[in-house]
Amino acid sequence: MLERALDGEARRRLPPHVGGGESRSADRPALVSAIYDGWPAADLRSLAQRLVALAPCVALLGSRSDKVHLVFAQSEGLGHDIPALLTAAALAVGGRGGGKGNLAQGGGDRLDRLDEALAAAAAAVRGRA
Repeated sequence: MLERALDGEARRRLPPHVGGGESRSADRPALVSAIYDGWPAADLRSLAQRLVALAPCVALLGSRSDKVHLVFAQSEGLGHDIPALLTAAALAVGGRGGGKGNLAQGGGDRLDRLDEALAAAAAAVRGRA
């Protein structure tokens, strides 16, 4: 059941034209930045992996529970430095993180800084696109 719910959420988060008449390309990837309060890091990671598999996309996902969880991912062939974006966001929420290539995760304890951290990461992605 969880797998179906994650698939549905991934499709809902992508822009309506993805998978329709006009599709995204590596030249114009979708940007999905979202907060899922209460979600564990494993579910954020699963959702991020589904998003980047569906269409050229950068996924910047976060969650607040007892601490902040962050998962950033991008589709193959996109040139963003996902580990660096995640590290900056993790520092902003008072934590740390890391990863390799197209997937990174981390977290921190500054719940009040999650919105700001994701907004800064999204701005960095948009600035490079």
